[in-house]
Amino acid sequence: MNQHQWIVIAIISLLMTLACGDSESQTTTIETTTSTEAANTQDASTTESESTDITSSPGTFTYSGILGIERTSPAAVSLKDGRVLIVGGRGKGSGRYAGIHASSEIYDPSTGVWSGSGEMSEVREEPTATLLSDGRVLVIGGRDTLKELSGDPELFDPSTNTWTKASKLIDPRESHGAVLLNNGKVLVVGGKNSMLRQLSSSELYNPDENSWTEAGESTEVRINHTVTLLSDGRVLSVGGGKDDGPYLKSAEIYDPDSNTWTPVPEMSVSRALHSATLLKDGRVLVVGGKGKKTSAEIYDPESNSWTSAGDTADPRAEHIAILLSDGRVLVAGGIGVITSSEIYDPDSNLWSSAAEMGESRYRFIAVHISGDRILIAGGLSSNRASASSEIFTP
Repeated sequence: MNQHQWIVIAIISLLMTLACGDSESQTTTIETTTSTEAANTQDASTTESESTDITSSPGTFTYSGILGIERTSPAAVSLKDGRVLIVGGRGKGSGRYAGIHASSEIYDPSTGVWSGSGEMSEVREEPTATLLSDGRVLVIGGRDTLKELSGDPELFDPSTNTWTKASKLIDPRESHGAVLLNNGKVLVVGGKNSMLRQLSSSELYNPDENSWTEAGESTEVRINHTVTLLSDGRVLSVGGGKDDGPYLKSAEIYDPDSNTWTPVPEMSVSRALHSATLLKDGRVLVVGGKGKKTSAEIYDPESNSWTSAGDTADPRAEHIAILLSDGRVLVAGGIGVITSSEIYDPDSNLWSSAAEMGESRYRFIAVHISGDRILIAGGLSSNRASASSEIFTP
């Protein structure tokens, strides 16, 4: 070969080498791009899966601090300034007062802190707490470990952070119901007295006069029942019964104008330790009850009738049920190791699962706080008294 031919061959070889290099580079680039796309696809799949889980369990429970002491079967109420008062209940201890508390605490949603708010004059397990029209709180009843009942209600004044005794009940009682009427008086219904006799009596507290008057006899003796203020100012009392049964299907309505009780149609099943929640349309949702009940039903005061509201996913008793701002109802916890919660939608008459609580609870409290949130606290968790609190955000 002459020199020119070698030069041509050399140039051709060089061009072929460069072409092969570009081809390998392109192949590598394609493989890298394909691998990245696969990773992105996997990330997208993971995100979609997480989103699906959130959708199937709406809302969140977040830890919200520790009370000063464990409390099961306390009472609680939302104060007019947005703080929450919790009183009484049972914790740890032994002897006659075996951890039953006279103390109270206040939760401040703006700081997320619990702080002491003084002591009542008596220890109380299973009292009721009712917010009065003037902003004070009336605490009624409850018991110590010898089943001795308190006949001395007490008043808490948030403006001074002090407790004072109110006038004595006509009948000391526990396992009763209490509700604020539209006229500013407090109606106390049923329960059992210091002789463990179940009561059909009811009485009225007048805050202006610090006095009690009789409010007529219920048509049935009731303990572990519910009392609900209806939209028209009357009061619906539902179910109840002896501690170990039998439980009641019956219901009745109290009319403050006539100071009388009138029976209404029975529920489909007997219930005690259930919940009753006033819906935005004026009907009342009743859920669960002792005996592993999953059924729910609704009372309509206008038609004076009961209709089915379906079944909850878990049987519930000694749980909480509370109205959300959008008209749905949150139901959570209950006897047993239950961390689940559910939401009832009155528009569709359907139940859906909601978020899990941080721990199982029954005999605990739930109250509204700012931002359409629900504060829950205390209760029994796996047969031990709890001092923790959580906040549910829809």
